[in-house]
Amino acid sequence: SGTVLQEHERQEAAESVPLPAVQVCIRVRPLLAWEKAEGHGSSLLQAKGGRVGSITVLPPPLEDDAGGMGDQSKAILKKPRSFSFNAVFGPECTQQEVCDQMRLADLVGKVADGFHATIFAYGQTGSGKTHTMEGFSYKHMSSGPANSSSAPSSEGRKPRVRIEATPQKQFGIVPRAVKELFDRVSRMRDKSVGAEAEGFEDTFSVKVSFLQVYKERV
Repeated sequence: SGTVLQEHERQEAAESVPLPAVQVCIRVRPLLAWEKAEGHGSSLLQAKGGRVGSITVLPPPLEDDAGGMGDQSKAILKKPRSFSFNAVFGPECTQQEVCDQMRLADLVGKVADGFHATIFAYGQTGSGKTHTMEGFSYKHMSSGPANSSSAPSSEGRKPRVRIEATPQKQFGIVPRAVKELFDRVSRMRDKSVGAEAEGFEDTFSVKVSFLQVYKERV
């Protein structure tokens, strides 16, 4: 259709734009089952998704003094405020769409060419960082009966990762970046076959390290 064609042309135009030295992307996760069960909503935030997207923060609803807000709510935000980013991912955005719009393959390509690249997720607890970066399924070890519509409890045990039970479409940035890196190495090795016949040989070495910073401790 015409809409699909326009989107394809827009994506091709975006790919022709040089990769920025620094990108800031925002992802808004959907409400969880327990949040919906408790009546929570998302009424003060509007996301315009896609590359060069924006986030609009709306003023809170005005209430009288008996409601505990009133003048305080007016002082917080009087009118909507919009912020633009390199990309904005709305609640309906898939893992694949996130990686495509943040140009993960291009970043890995820079690494394969010998440049440094860094991707990190920043946000408060429960904002979706682990899902975006890893995407693995977890088995939550609740202290009580398992119930996805219940809020998490500090009494629950640490959840266990279930990599084998995770569908590939759910994989996050880290496993996708690793796959992209080895795919590129494979293609580079195939191109070097002709050079080997002439007495030249390319070697590839991939080293991986892992560390966790938790409560300002490594």
